Amino acid sequence: MELVNYGRELALPGLEEVQEQSSLHQVVSSLNEALVEEALGREERPPAPFRTEGDHEFRLLEVPEGEEHTAASSLIELSHRLAADRWGSDAAAGELAPRVIAQPNHFLDHDSLSPPVQLSSDHQRYLEEIGIPFRFPHRRPCVRVVDSGYTGNARITAGANLLDGNTDVSDDYGHGSVVTSIIDDCASGDLEIFKVSSLTRRPSEWEVIQALSIGPMPPIVNLSLSLGFGRTSCSRCGRQSVSARTGTFEARLKELADSGVTVVVAAGNRSSAGLAYPSRFHSAVAVEAWSGMPPQLAPYSNWDTAHGSRGEHPNVFVCPGGDSDANEGPALDAAGDLIDGTSFATAYMSGVLSALWGEFSTCTAGCLPCRTEVLMTAQTRADRSFPGYERERHGHGLARL
Repeated sequence: MELVNYGRELALPGLEEVQEQSSLHQVVSSLNEALVEEALGREERPPAPFRTEGDHEFRLLEVPEGEEHTAASSLIELSHRLAADRWGSDAAAGELAPRVIAQPNHFLDHDSLSPPVQLSSDHQRYLEEIGIPFRFPHRRPCVRVVDSGYTGNARITAGANLLDGNTDVSDDYGHGSVVTSIIDDCASGDLEIFKVSSLTRRPSEWEVIQALSIGPMPPIVNLSLSLGFGRTSCSRCGRQSVSARTGTFEARLKELADSGVTVVVAAGNRSSAGLAYPSRFHSAVAVEAWSGMPPQLAPYSNWDTAHGSRGEHPNVFVCPGGDSDANEGPALDAAGDLIDGTSFATAYMSGVLSALWGEFSTCTAGCLPCRTEVLMTAQTRADRSFPGYERERHGHGLARL
């Protein structure tokens, strides 16, 4: 279960001590004891200055299977009571207290069907199709890649292995290396690598949201991962949701968008009329995949232009993802077979957006005016003339530099 704590003052008492607790009543008891101890020894002090960027703490609490939702509700209620005790009133607590989101922690998937090991000969054709010149004349801004790590010769300026808590971001799976290489081939520039998965460990929300919250944030973040779909339909909007687990993602993506950071996310590979989470959230840029000549929507790609609340998603694009059944694709696996997927389409989109940013802006961090201009330019330059284009299915169309 994931506990996300952020706001004016981060440290709720007792969180460090209860990380390893495996029972809900032990968690609650430990938090209560810590509150009493802290209240006895605490000196009065003014609230800490409000901070926004990267103002998050994460704690992964283990509870018995089947008690996740009960634990989440109880911890949220408890945090409100702790805050009211600390600040003296419910009203003051509401203004000053850290906000706590507690929810089950779930796993994500890489949006490619098998581990890639290198780029294919089709990669150069895809670069030409999206308008990337042989030598892009501008230096792009830094791009953060949240994936399985990276092994290669690109310029890496920051990185973290969030699986093991160290700085070794070497890639034993291959997915992150190929995704990163696509972005770097679109335009040269710095890269940040945040390793959230490996050959033997799937990425979870825990590591991915943490990777989206470690500041300072660069202008572009590539997320070639998805949560998939839910099993139940919302009575309000009729959409399938993935329960409360998407709440933290949605909140963080909105914060990033409001601060001028663009998160580019894969639409998913289920041939479904719906964007997978978290690409479905309107604060993200959702990327579908195309294949063939002339380009058309790849048969495995999800499609849609509705976001999670059923309104129109403002930023849906289509980029090259290939189609291995039609003997094309941007990457090869260890056996030399072609691989396709919206993972790679997402990397091409990140490359296009970072190249556009290099054209229009010298800002090296998130910037809301620059983000707005870059996305508006991408929308204007997108190609909507391809066979079968429908606004409801393909959004702004094929991304072009």
